[in-house]
Amino acid sequence: MFRYLFALLLFFLWRLPAFAQGYFNERYTNSNSGYQSGLTNIVPLDSGGYLGFGQADNYPYLGSKVLQLRWLDAQGQQTQLRYFGQPGRLHYSTFDAGLMVVPGGYALAGSVSLNNGENQATLWRFSSQGDSLWYHQYDSATIATSACRTLDGGYMIVGNVVTSFNPVDGDVMLLRTDSLGNKQWLRHFGMGFSDEGYSIAPTPDGGFLVGGVVTYQTASTNSDAFVYKLDSLGNEQWHHTYGGSREDNWSKVRVLSDGNYLVAMSLWQAVINGYHQYRTLVVKLTPQGQELWRRYVGPTRKNQVLFSLLELADGSVVIAGSHSDPTGAQPVGNGYPEGFAFKLCADGDSVWFRSYKKLSGSRSHNYLRDFRLAPDGGFIGAGFLFAVAPDTGSNDSWAFKVDAHGYLQPGGTPPMVPCAPLGIAPPASAVLVDLWPNPTPDGHFTLEAEPGATLTITDALGRTISTTSNLAPGTSHLLPRPGLYLLRLTWPDGRSTTHKLLRSQ
Repeated sequence: MFRYLFALLLFFLWRLPAFAQGYFNERYTNSNSGYQSGLTNIVPLDSGGYLGFGQADNYPYLGSKVLQLRWLDAQGQQTQLRYFGQPGRLHYSTFDAGLMVVPGGYALAGSVSLNNGENQATLWRFSSQGDSLWYHQYDSATIATSACRTLDGGYMIVGNVVTSFNPVDGDVMLLRTDSLGNKQWLRHFGMGFSDEGYSIAPTPDGGFLVGGVVTYQTASTNSDAFVYKLDSLGNEQWHHTYGGSREDNWSKVRVLSDGNYLVAMSLWQAVINGYHQYRTLVVKLTPQGQELWRRYVGPTRKNQVLFSLLELADGSVVIAGSHSDPTGAQPVGNGYPEGFAFKLCADGDSVWFRSYKKLSGSRSHNYLRDFRLAPDGGFIGAGFLFAVAPDTGSNDSWAFKVDAHGYLQPGGTPPMVPCAPLGIAPPASAVLVDLWPNPTPDGHFTLEAEPGATLTITDALGRTISTTSNLAPGTSHLLPRPGLYLLRLTWPDGRSTTHKLLRSQ
């Protein structure tokens, strides 16, 4: 009986937000107004605020582009600003997964363009206070687009390597380093005239999942999104392409908590009055590359590109990027950039779709470049703005905070499509777990489960709190702070179950 009451309790916990939600929508201008700046990554801080990473043109050095770090408080007000870079060089940061939260701070992949026009992939390491600990530049003619940690604590950088004097003739680049950023090896591969790596995720077997786009021939309008499964040395195990006979955009990849893979991409749909239109396709694959399901989601829009792909604690996913807002645009099919995000259940059903702006002028540009889970169960977004009359001001950085349903302001209508939480109703022949109390007021709880399991506890941001092997029945545990947690138990025979647990105080 307790297990059924527990399942019912989890259902109601899933329907309620874990914390009071916060909101803001802010713009940040450099002191030398008129020069461009923008955010490409943003992460929550333990202090309750946020740290944004991005770029700034011509400041503090004319003719240069430097990396900027902006500290924001919980209400989105800037409290500190720092710059890193060298005069005469153009530093670029990657988007979304190119910024990694690592023990004691952050690592950020990027690229630098030198005085002679040569490009090199880069990797920065920062302390939790934002101090630069080390910085590496790698081989010539390499450009980084994303990165991830490797199982041994090193880094794998994905991007492009130019293979001829033609700047668009290139291959996917894989560059592996040790934990201090020292290069171990560089590989490149491709299937067409130009192959661009865009997204990378580590797989449990020590390999990697890589997403990107391939253009098959010189001056061709035929390009396809792709996903590659590679082993730990960068050797191909399988790959898939997606698209038709026109120009499709890059794919984003993610390894899900159930062990399967998710691929999301923007595929060409039509031309309206000369403007190319795209729509998001999401595909779920097994580790062997077999398709489980596919869904087209969201509206068809001009200039659609995806930048963020998140998995939430209940197995649902949130995908975010930029496309053009067609409201009032002429002719039909045209539009100007705005941010967007949508949520899907674990089975691919659509839950909600939202769009985001700071500048409301019909011709202004609002570019979203990162979208991450916030500690209160909502989301934090970042990007940059280009003001066009009647909007005023310079080209600035942008950050905003929304609630768990994607709303920029309180009072939004809750979604009508519910997603069933993971692990609530396993078959009778599967795993039975007792967990109490839930919610837990002080963080202490007891777990009763079949012996021999491995217990992994993660917080709302996906950070691992603890891992316990060969778990004994009736063991007691402690959650470190208030919040929503995910408990995943796995057994040697492959069975697994996942449960939510809330510490209320």
